[in-house]
Amino acid sequence: MDLNTDGLSLNKSNPYQFWPIQFRITNIVGFKPLIAGICKGPDKPSDINLFFQQLIDEYKDVKRRGGLLINKKKISIIFENFIADAPARALILNHLSHNGTEPCSKCKVSGYKYKNRTMVFPGIDFEKRNDKDYKALVYDDHQKGKKPLFKLDISPTLHTPFEIIHLVYLGLTVKHLEAWINGKYEYTAKLSKLFSEELSQRYLHLNKFCPNDFARRPRSLLKPGKLKATEFRHFLLYASSVVCEEIIPMNQLVHLRHLIIAMRIFCQNNITEEQFLIAETCLKVYVTFAPNLYTLAFVSYNVHAVQHIVDDARLCGNLEKISAFTYENNMPLFKKNIRNHPKPLQQLTNRLQEKQGIQHKMLDKSCSNYSKVSIQHTEGPIPVELTS
Repeated sequence: MDLNTDGLSLNKSNPYQFWPIQFRITNIVGFKPLIAGICKGPDKPSDINLFFQQLIDEYKDVKRRGGLLINKKKISIIFENFIADAPARALILNHLSHNGTEPCSKCKVSGYKYKNRTMVFPGIDFEKRNDKDYKALVYDDHQKGKKPLFKLDISPTLHTPFEIIHLVYLGLTVKHLEAWINGKYEYTAKLSKLFSEELSQRYLHLNKFCPNDFARRPRSLLKPGKLKATEFRHFLLYASSVVCEEIIPMNQLVHLRHLIIAMRIFCQNNITEEQFLIAETCLKVYVTFAPNLYTLAFVSYNVHAVQHIVDDARLCGNLEKISAFTYENNMPLFKKNIRNHPKPLQQLTNRLQEKQGIQHKMLDKSCSNYSKVSIQHTEGPIPVELTS
């Protein structure tokens, strides 16, 4: 199973947040996330160990009994990965946030403030962290305290992968568009108004040729902040290399294509060793030359962290399978099932129990329409209509 947690504001006027713990059974294709628990409060959970305590107790109990007993069979539970964005990863791993000097859970990079504003992390190939030192709380400048993940048998260095929705699609892709269209990062890469509009018009022109396989149709790029993660994914992986031709300067376009090549490799199944080496080289080139093209202000935590997705892909394979898309799609469920009420947590719990009861009734009713088989039959004649 994979685990996930993230914060969700109930509405603009309500100061409270939901922090659900969701899980998904990874070896069942199409399995939708379920809710293991929810925390409600004015801010993120102050004690991360207390936040996960009930889940840890249940996991230990199942482990002690040798697994869950389902249909007279014991099924063991293994937590594979904890999938979360940067703030949630810092919370569950109990270390400095992405704005700290040593926020990376994979390596010992040390950042600094560029012009007293942005925390930057230039460079590649820093010394890797390991689980043994994590457990011993060796990293004083990085850790805040004990981690609940060890009690769930989840490795903080191996099985908490960087999540590509927030890292790449909502992170790096947005950074490039902000640099080109809005002149962010000291106006070094800002396009003229004419070129910005031409870039957006080219992307909109793809509407005629965009198949239904994509969740959303191309929209204007002039306001990147209004686009969704699936739109940034479509732009980066499929459209950018074409629509940016002869608009974006060649050195910036080649730089972007290094990211595109790596991501296209990591978003496929059965990646070969040769492809891993190509993708790793592309990401190193991308991180190394980013400050030369967009200044040091561009080299934030996301740019540094992208070099670590090579290790995540080696361990987990296709990075789309460990993305947060399925969990993010489940988040609107929490808002849809509550109204303006002084007890939103109780209200949500009641709605979920009602839905679960309806599903069980429908399942029982559908099963009653079939004949019940009492004895296993593996030998004897086969009906003619079942033979080829």
